[in-house]
Amino acid sequence: RKVARFDRFDAYWERHRIAPDGIDLDLAEDSEAGVFQRFLDGQLDVVWDIPYPEAARLMADPAWRPYIDSSVQLHTSFLVLRCDRSPLDDVRVRRALNHAVDRAALNEKVFAGLSVPAASLLPPHVVGHDPTLRPYRHEPETAKALLAEAGHGNGLTLSAWLSPKDSRDPLNPLPLIASQLEAVGVKLALEVLPGEEMKARKKDGIHPDVRLSRWFADFPDPDTYFGSLFRSGAEAVLDGGYANPEIDREIEKGARLLDPSERETLYRELNRRIQAEAPLVFLFHNRAFVAHAPRLRGVQAHLLQPPVRWNDLWLEP
Repeated sequence: RKVARFDRFDAYWERHRIAPDGIDLDLAEDSEAGVFQRFLDGQLDVVWDIPYPEAARLMADPAWRPYIDSSVQLHTSFLVLRCDRSPLDDVRVRRALNHAVDRAALNEKVFAGLSVPAASLLPPHVVGHDPTLRPYRHEPETAKALLAEAGHGNGLTLSAWLSPKDSRDPLNPLPLIASQLEAVGVKLALEVLPGEEMKARKKDGIHPDVRLSRWFADFPDPDTYFGSLFRSGAEAVLDGGYANPEIDREIEKGARLLDPSERETLYRELNRRIQAEAPLVFLFHNRAFVAHAPRLRGVQAHLLQPPVRWNDLWLEP
């Protein structure tokens, strides 16, 4: 076993708060499932990055439920829509795709029902997140009506790329999303390409209509979402061709604001406008889980890395 040993430092300024004598970090390479099994076998006292099905199993077990904690991460997954060309330059088509996706079915199949459907860009715990803002409802008939209104009543075909690894992943949601889109008359043509080929095509100005992506924020502030993804100059990050001068001005204004209430108001409105503009098909916010042995106390799934803070822990006698 590869183990890194960290002993308690008696000259630490909060030495009185540190209960364990030391921490052993197991550095052995293994899959998430393998690490989780070693935890169940009693070889580890605390684990995180737990696969969703295993987290669901622990949470359903009364004996284990007190020993698993979770937090909704600074994360949003989405489909990037290429907004600078037909047919996705029409907001009606983009809204139709949002109404075509059944997030509840995706959540159950891919995330054991434990992920959080995204209404728009901002996850919980971030200034501007509005818990009353509801995700697009799964309404296939609304999607069909919007497509017909936009001149696509006979259906349309959109392109999407998958890496070879993603194409082999049974939990990749894109094939299931493709079947949901097909139910409203949208064929999502999935093409498997190696990363080098994707880069070469993008360099030549060739982009897919739809791309599965996600954003992890480094810190809980809305500017890291809007400024990084939707300011026109940030095209290289999102790669969706979306540009709106009004949105740019609001993003720049928000980055300068200092008053907390003004920032909350501005970013809530900005989040609503992004939802209405639908440059993405909003999917989910990740939930992270931490499980621990009954003898270990003080464990909490923190929002920012590291998910477990060692100086909070102690062992029951």
